[in-house]
Amino acid sequence: MNSKLDDGDARYDNSRLILFAVIAVFSIIVLSITSSMMVMTIEIGYKINALEYLEYFIVILVNALMLGLSLNMIFKRYRFVVYPKLAAGIENTVSGNLLLKDNEKLIVSILEKHGGIVLQNVLVRESGLSAPTVSRILFSLENYGLIERQRKGMTNEIRLKVDNIKF
Repeated sequence: MNSKLDDGDARYDNSRLILFAVIAVFSIIVLSITSSMMVMTIEIGYKINALEYLEYFIVILVNALMLGLSLNMIFKRYRFVVYPKLAAGIENTVSGNLLLKDNEKLIVSILEKHGGIVLQNVLVRESGLSAPTVSRILFSLENYGLIERQRKGMTNEIRLKVDNIKF
C-alpha cells in the first residue's frame, strides 16, 4: 500500500503518525496504571522500600519520556493543515499563526519580497544559507502546501501558493 499521493507530491507517510500515536496512548495507559498502583499501595498502608520507589520512578520517568517524545514527533510533523484546492472565487490565504522555523520564515519573506516567484539559486544567494539547507527548507514548505517547485534549466522556480502569510 503506497501512502504517497499519486500526483508525485512527496507527503509524509501516515504509518509513522500511527506509530507515534500508539506509543503515546501506551505511555498514557502505563503511566496511569503505575501511578494508581503507587497511590493504592500508599493508601492501604503497605510499606514501600527505597528500591520499590526507584522502580516506580524509573517506570514513570521512561513512560513520561516516551509520551513526550511521541507527542513532540506528532506535533513537529503535523503542525497545521493546508487545504491545497479551493473553490473558485475564494482567496487563497493562510490565517492564524504558522509555526514556521526561522529559516522557513526567511525563505517565505524573500519569496514575498520577489512577488511570490523566484529562482532557487536567488534564494540561496539572498538568504546566505547553503544550497542543501535551502533545498531542505523548500521541501518542508512544499510539504506544508505553501510553495510549489518547477524545474527551470539547472535550477528551480519557486512559487508561493498562498497570499498574505502571517507568522
